[in-house]
Amino acid sequence: MTVNAIAPGPIDTEMTRDLFRQSPEQRERVLSSIPAGQGQPDEIVAGMLYLLSPEAAFMTGHVLYIDDGMSVTGAHGRP
Repeated sequence: MTVNAIAPGPIDTEMTRDLFRQSPEQRERVLSSIPAGQGQPDEIVAGMLYLLSPEAAFMTGHVLYIDDGMSVTGAHGRP
């Protein structure tokens, strides 16, 4: 059995657009903390497809961060 996870950064979805419309300050704070800005859904899908592929059969217990570096800059924990 394999168990893996994906930890996405801010992805351009209707949910994040609504959130950022309600709080432009939060949008600026979040997006200024990552170099490439907001990710696209297809970028997450690519990681999902990899984890579902035979090439990832020997991978388990892994968190795949697709977040443009938020996890290494500490931006995930920003208030």
